[in-house]
Amino acid sequence: MDKFTFDKVVGLAHLLEKYIPKLPADDKHTLEIAAEDRQAWNTYFQELILTNVIDDGKAFGQKDNNTPYGIGNDASGFRVEYYQLLMQCYRYLYQALSAGEVFLKFDHWRLADRLTAVLPTQYSPVIQNQESNNGV
Repeated sequence: MDKFTFDKVVGLAHLLEKYIPKLPADDKHTLEIAAEDRQAWNTYFQELILTNVIDDGKAFGQKDNNTPYGIGNDASGFRVEYYQLLMQCYRYLYQALSAGEVFLKFDHWRLADRLTAVLPTQYSPVIQNQESNNGV
C-alpha cells in the first residue's frame, strides 16, 4: 500500500458515491458512467482494477477483472455491482488504515480528527494535557 494507490482508491470511492443516488431501484437496469467521468473511470480501471488492487469482475466469480462483469471494462453496471465495487474500495481503505498505513500529512492526525484541524500551538490546555498523558 502506498500513498498514490490510497489516493486513487479514495478517488474511485468518490466517483462511485456520486452515482449511488442515480442507481435504478431494481436490478433489471444498468447505469452507465457518464461521459464526463469516463476518463477518470478508465484511469481507475487501468490502475486499480486491472492491477488487482480492487476486485470488480473477480468479485463476481470471473477469472480476472478485465471483464464486463462488475462495472467492468464497459463502464456500466447494475446496482449491486456499484455497491460491490464501492464496498471493495471501503474494504481497501479500512485495511490500509487499520494496518497503520496513515497517509495524512498532518502529524497530529488523531487530534485533528477530534478538533477541526487546528495547528498544534492552538490546542486547548485540556487537549495538551491529554497529549502528555497519552505520550503524543
